[in-house]
Amino acid sequence: MRPPLTEEDLGKRAAIDGRAAFGAAAFGLAAGLVILLDRIGVPDGIVAVLGPSVALVGLALLGLLLRNMRVSSFYLGGRHVPVPYAGLAFAAIALALLVPFARSIPSGLSLAGVLAGFAGGGFLAAFGTGPLLRKTGALSVPDMIIGRFPNIALRLGIVVIVACAAALVGLAALSLAAQQIGLVLGLSPAMSLIAAAIIVGFLVEPGGLSGVVWGAAAAMGILLVGLLLPLALTAFADGSLPFPVGGDRNSWREGLTFLERWRVAPSALRGFDPVLLATLMLGFGTLAPVLMPAMATATRAGAQRAGLAGLFWCALVVAAAAVGLTVATLALVHGIDGLRPERLPNFLLEASAHGDVMICSAHPGTPAAARSACATSLGTTQVLKPEFVSASASYLLRGISDLRGFGTAFSGLAAAGGIAIALVLAAACVHALGTALGHDLFYRVRAAGALTSRRLAVTRFVMLIAIIGGVAFLMRQKVNETALIGFAVALSAAVVAPLLGLVLWPRANSTHASIALVTGLASAEGMLYWQGTGPSVASFALAALVACGASFGMGVIASLLQRADPTSHGVAFVHAVLHGESDVLHPDKAA
Repeated sequence: MRPPLTEEDLGKRAAIDGRAAFGAAAFGLAAGLVILLDRIGVPDGIVAVLGPSVALVGLALLGLLLRNMRVSSFYLGGRHVPVPYAGLAFAAIALALLVPFARSIPSGLSLAGVLAGFAGGGFLAAFGTGPLLRKTGALSVPDMIIGRFPNIALRLGIVVIVACAAALVGLAALSLAAQQIGLVLGLSPAMSLIAAAIIVGFLVEPGGLSGVVWGAAAAMGILLVGLLLPLALTAFADGSLPFPVGGDRNSWREGLTFLERWRVAPSALRGFDPVLLATLMLGFGTLAPVLMPAMATATRAGAQRAGLAGLFWCALVVAAAAVGLTVATLALVHGIDGLRPERLPNFLLEASAHGDVMICSAHPGTPAAARSACATSLGTTQVLKPEFVSASASYLLRGISDLRGFGTAFSGLAAAGGIAIALVLAAACVHALGTALGHDLFYRVRAAGALTSRRLAVTRFVMLIAIIGGVAFLMRQKVNETALIGFAVALSAAVVAPLLGLVLWPRANSTHASIALVTGLASAEGMLYWQGTGPSVASFALAALVACGASFGMGVIASLLQRADPTSHGVAFVHAVLHGESDVLHPDKAA
């Protein structure tokens, strides 16, 4: 049973709700002004840039306003983020991780398999690792593991692993955000990358985890508005939406037919590789960025409720995306049916020029190019039919308002939501990297007596170097976002997941955890060498799963070889986690 709120708690909640309401009203006013400009005839190019620009500037301003010099706010978000907002933040970070996998589905999985793997990882984070992290009162995943197993060698190992995983995901998120910024705002790749890095810096440098969590909650709000508003307008105009339950089933089936033909949303339920599913679940559920919203809640129960709320928002977005894909597909195929190629709307030709839409097996960018591309395939009628066009999932979600004729402003909102969640994921990874190297390594090992100002300065410096280094790397090297996140997930599943399991094994001590860490790394390397098939999704997933099992098993076996001590630190720690009422670890001196 939840304890009653004190007057101080009610006052803090009222202040938070007031600020959130003010932010939502300001965003709504800005979005309304952009829509008004669209309606009074401002050129589409200006309107298309205004919506995302307003949202991105708002995110940067939010991070700047949350600047602080308190350890509790910088590393833990103040531990007073209400459950609804923490749930929105959890959903934003989780969806940003899912997007690359939905765009490029790993071999051996279907779209349904990817969703199942991430759903399992979401449940693990919401009801397992997230509440565990919050209950211990740790400032990070390495801080919790080292609090349970105080060992310098283990500290170095887990800090490096978590930092590497955060760096990989951060690079992928920054690359995705830059690509979308360039596409929407028309900037060059270099300028897009710099713009994305600046916004990430404003989100995470001044306020730390406070900026990340509140920025993620705001990003989720933008995404929900961008997805749901066009669907609401469609339901108002048509009287229903295509959906198998409570909607227009015939339209739903018609839309799925085209989506399957375009290989956007295969309906077959094959592709549930159990190894890939287990690796996704374990890795996603133990990634440091995913667990951050749980750390910012007030209690362990609050972390669980925030996780449950986040899963609900994720499910709502997935359902809205499915309906949106169908609505956009039907609008596209019905809109071009019987149309001459040279009369295609400008927004469709622009999308074709960017490679998002295929017309007559080509990507024409002008009416003349469209007429030329379709000259031989259309026959004597010279009019388009649905089978002569296809589109990518990202364009269908981004361009639903254009296809339905609602205006460019609504399309800008949907694009802004996608950019925003990628940016907050990058910010969360930068924070995880900075905390691992600046706090868990530097402060805990080299400068345990350092002043708060010095601690935060070191962490901020590490984060700044990480952002600059990420920009420099991405300017020189193109990356595969799905591969980077997949490798980070595999790394987390192979090393972090078994150590988190040993945290709750009362017989385990620092020696056993160190043995487990070495076993996990050695098992992963050995499996990759033994398979001898070269790097692939399947080989990394199998190596990660085998390493996870070997690591945890070796830790348990090593602990069973020693006599049990009912007065040990491990027994007291596990009892406090399961039955205690407050933070298990000794609280940080400044937190």
